[in-house]
Amino acid sequence: MLHRHQFHQLESCGERGVKIEIRSFIVKVKLWKGRCYMRVGVISDIHNNVVALNAVLEKLNAENCEQIICCGDIIGIGPYPEETVQRIMQIPNIIAVRGNHERYCYQVKVRQ
Repeated sequence: MLHRHQFHQLESCGERGVKIEIRSFIVKVKLWKGRCYMRVGVISDIHNNVVALNAVLEKLNAENCEQIICCGDIIGIGPYPEETVQRIMQIPNIIAVRGNHERYCYQVKVRQ
């Protein structure tokens, strides 16, 4: 059961002047028949912007999120592809799904 959520939009510009928004929100999930709550941070649309990603992760950490779920589009049009993927891989127990940018990259790689 979802108890409450907060929604954040964080904008950041990379050195190449690319403006990107990362969408994130925090969900308080009721577990085990109402005896326990777990804060879950949900992020999406990172698009290679490690600067904004780090800022969002700091906010989620300050909210004591126990789990991070990424709803896709880690890669894409932003200025820091390698750094962003490395940062995502450092998040313990992250749950991530493939977005349309990841799907496109995978399809191109498979065809080669």
